Amino acid sequence: MAVHGIPGHGGGRRIVVLLAFAATTIATISAAMFARPVPADAAGVQLCESSGSFCVSADNLDNFTPVVERNPGRDLVIQFDQSVGEWTMSFVRDPSKCVAAANNLSDVVIHPCAGSHDFWALGCDGSGHEKWKNVDSATYLSGHDNGTQFVLEPFGATNHVFQRFDDVLNRC
Repeated sequence: MAVHGIPGHGGGRRIVVLLAFAATTIATISAAMFARPVPADAAGVQLCESSGSFCVSADNLDNFTPVVERNPGRDLVIQFDQSVGEWTMSFVRDPSKCVAAANNLSDVVIHPCAGSHDFWALGCDGSGHEKWKNVDSATYLSGHDNGTQFVLEPFGATNHVFQRFDDVLNRC
C-alpha cells in the first residue's frame, strides 16, 4: 500500500494511524488465539451416575429439599458462571433453584441460585466421566446407587459411593 503526501502535511499522520491500526489488529488477533475458550453450557440434561442406576433429582423444588437419586432424574441447566469461574446446576422447571451443598457441607439439597454453596468445579476422571466438586465443601457429589440423598464425600471415598457422572457437557 502506497501512502502519498509530504511529511508534515498529512502524509506522516496517515502512516502513524495505519501503523497503530495494524498493531492493534495484530494484538487483538493474538489475544483471541490464546484466550481460554468459554465452556459450553448444557440445558435440559440429566446428570446421571456413570456406573450406577440413578440421576440427580428432587421430590419437589422447595428450598432445602434433599437432592436424591431417581430414574429418570430432573432436567438440569448446567451453566458456567464467568464471574466466579465455576459451574451452577439449576433446574429447568425453576431456574432460580440450584443443586447445592447443605449448610452442614455434607448433604446435597436445593438452595436459591447465587445463594450459598451452589458453585461446582468440573473435573474429569481420565475415563471420559465427569466428577463434580462442591467449591465450598471441597468434596464431591456422591450417590449410593440406592435411591437415597446425594452426599458430599472426598474423591475416591471407599464407602460404596458413585462419584463419576455421564459426560453431559462433552468435555471429558
